[in-house]
Amino acid sequence: MASQASPLQELRAGELRIDSIAVPECVRLVWYGRSAMHDPRAVLVPYFEQAIEAARRCGAPVEMHFEGLDYFNSSTIAALIDAIRLGGEHRVPLVMVYKASVRWQRMSFDALRMLTHEHDFQLRAV
Repeated sequence: MASQASPLQELRAGELRIDSIAVPECVRLVWYGRSAMHDPRAVLVPYFEQAIEAARRCGAPVEMHFEGLDYFNSSTIAALIDAIRLGGEHRVPLVMVYKASVRWQRMSFDALRMLTHEHDFQLRAV
């Protein structure tokens, strides 16, 4: 699977970096660092809107990878819920991939599991 130039720019906000990689089967957002901002929604939601629009145009899902992320706060979970809602509104499937061996990731994503029944949203533990 060859990667292509992504329609999105890399996001940098404080200690958080999100790389955007366009591959034929999805728009992949790879998270690194820490999301400890007081109001991450102000930065993340506009970025999610761009990613979802790019995926919609390609007819592909958005896949977010958190395996390299060191930490995110509860405010970031609210932003992820917004991403799930936006994906549903625009009929763009959303996949979140996390590292099950990291306790805080497993607990955070287990809390989002209830949303998988209401939206076109999947959680994948690796």
